[in-house]
Amino acid sequence: MLRLFANAHYDFIAFRKRAYAVTALFIVPGLVWLMVHGLNYSIEFTGGTLVQIASQVPVDVSKLRSALDHEGVPGAEIQSFGADSEYVVRARLSKEAPDQDNTDATGAFHVTIPLGTYRFTTQPPPGSGLAGATTGLIQITGNTSLPPIIVHTGINLVLQLSDVNGPCANADLTMFDHVTGDKVVLVGNHSDATGVMSATIPQGIVDVRLEAAQGSAGAPLLVNNVPIIVPAFIPVVLPTKQVAVNVTGLGIQAAGQNGQIPVNVSLHNLQSTLANVQIDVVVRLSDGTELPVLPTIPLTLPPLLNLATGLMFVHVGTVPAADLGRTLQFTVRLRAAGTNTVLDEAHVDFVVY
Repeated sequence: MLRLFANAHYDFIAFRKRAYAVTALFIVPGLVWLMVHGLNYSIEFTGGTLVQIASQVPVDVSKLRSALDHEGVPGAEIQSFGADSEYVVRARLSKEAPDQDNTDATGAFHVTIPLGTYRFTTQPPPGSGLAGATTGLIQITGNTSLPPIIVHTGINLVLQLSDVNGPCANADLTMFDHVTGDKVVLVGNHSDATGVMSATIPQGIVDVRLEAAQGSAGAPLLVNNVPIIVPAFIPVVLPTKQVAVNVTGLGIQAAGQNGQIPVNVSLHNLQSTLANVQIDVVVRLSDGTELPVLPTIPLTLPPLLNLATGLMFVHVGTVPAADLGRTLQFTVRLRAAGTNTVLDEAHVDFVVY
């Protein structure tokens, strides 16, 4: 019998210096190259956009790349997606080219839009002390210049938001003019990780809606007829929901007609009593129409139950041709059994191609 390791006495340590030299031979050139050229970040780190495209006929990758370069999208990552007429394009945001709808040093902007009737909104940068403004309806029939849009000094409102679990990060503030019902343009309407929100608001009387991040324990808070006159710091504790739902996915997902998307759904009964709910699972189209995905599900949640499904694949059904390529919402809604009152809802975005 052949025994290779009968007397295995290998002095590896004696060769350590040679091993150091071989290792350095690979590592040192790599470090030098890294210091000279730096890291080549993908869009997951630099920011950018991901688009899935489909063509009626096969498209040569080199021609697609050339067309993107010509239109000012250089260095895009192009991957074949199934057939040779379908591709996924990942493009980085250009640091050199500012957004066209941002004003230049003179306060002017130039933007290309389809013909139609619009309201134009100005949103000064945070910290400027200026409040946003919105124009009336303006019809665009061709190349034109807008009348000057005047922005005024606003009122600074600082809110410290919390709920039963502590500070409310990523909460949203929405305000409406109390008389006209028009939405007020806010500068700084999201809370930071500590629950602090600093918003610049025009003077006036407004109706206020505060809404915690999706899946949070805090319920929306509505306050009408609020005077905005002087700067203020206001601590706000949001009321607690009876039940909370959250839906998460993997970014903005894409699926074919009657395809599937991966989602994770969590349900949380925040009460110390049973919660009898009805669960609606729908796809919300771009015009707000809802298509049922499942029949309504009756469910009784035990006290303080916190339940998560884990990642699962769900069918999104068939959507109208007009909604192909548009951002849709896979929505889970909780309603109170008996009264049908909406207790909470959550969604993830997806696209059907």
